[in-house]
Amino acid sequence: MTYRDNRIDSMKGFLIILVVLGHVIGVAGSGVLNDRLWKLIFLFHMPMFVMLSGYLTQRKGDIKVFWNKQKSLLLPFLVFQVMSLLIVSGIFKECLTPISFIIPYWSLWYLISLLFWRIFIEYTPSVIINKPFIFLLIAILMALFSGLLHYGRVLSIQRTLNFFPFFLFGYYMGSGLIKKQLWPKALSFTVVLFSIIWLIDILPPPVSNVIQYDGDIKLLLRGADHYSFLDIPMKVILISCAFVLSMSLFNIIPEVKFLSIIGRDSLFYYLWHAPIVKFILPLLCTKLHLPKSFIWMIVYTLVVILLLWVMSHSKLFRWFVLPIKNNKK
Repeated sequence: MTYRDNRIDSMKGFLIILVVLGHVIGVAGSGVLNDRLWKLIFLFHMPMFVMLSGYLTQRKGDIKVFWNKQKSLLLPFLVFQVMSLLIVSGIFKECLTPISFIIPYWSLWYLISLLFWRIFIEYTPSVIINKPFIFLLIAILMALFSGLLHYGRVLSIQRTLNFFPFFLFGYYMGSGLIKKQLWPKALSFTVVLFSIIWLIDILPPPVSNVIQYDGDIKLLLRGADHYSFLDIPMKVILISCAFVLSMSLFNIIPEVKFLSIIGRDSLFYYLWHAPIVKFILPLLCTKLHLPKSFIWMIVYTLVVILLLWVMSHSKLFRWFVLPIKNNKK
């Protein structure tokens, strides 16, 4: 019997809600507060999610067993990739090129990157993987220079390199080579409180004015866009902030039942939120002239989460996520 850590599931549930909220803001939001919330969410939500994926990853030692397990990533990726490309070409009349088929559509990059991260862990020689400091240093350097790639979206290469340090750190935490709590919970609460203060701008000046940066912060936060050598110092700052905030939340997020329920089904929510937020929500906002304020972004997110919860009880929708014989939760 496999033991499930409900606190880890609660973290995954919390992060999935933030994934939906971040994408809702990116597609339908506008305004200063929406923009600041988007930046805060994208600073840590995927780094922390990637870290949890690494935390739950183990070296199989058996190549056949390893690749058999990857079906749970490859099959839903193929299903949703084909479905998404059919929608954008057939309904939205977007022109597809041969390269479109090897660029994961929108949020599907995570499945391909997760496959690569697992391959890195499985195939890296023990002499390297058993030296956390050296391997993490290599991973961080690859992340910093990943933005110099001009075709980084192909097979999600850039995001794979960009987030790999977080996956690797999570793997080391899960395997016991790195402590799970690096600093006291009091400091973690302070970090989270400071983030909230920055969000609502209680104490001037905000961090965005303290750090002088002329480039596009969003470009660096997405981890999928080309940038120059001059952007690397800011990238160092963002990776450091993402790590501190992610570890702080890892320390203090408690076990919450409804979050753990969502977290156990995180793949379903992750895959199905994309067509709803990317295709249906913009159409409704345009046709019905829906508002785009901060409060309404919260409302839209809650509606999407509720809809996904209802869909998760349908065998049809679940088949798309796991189109093989064992189709249970």
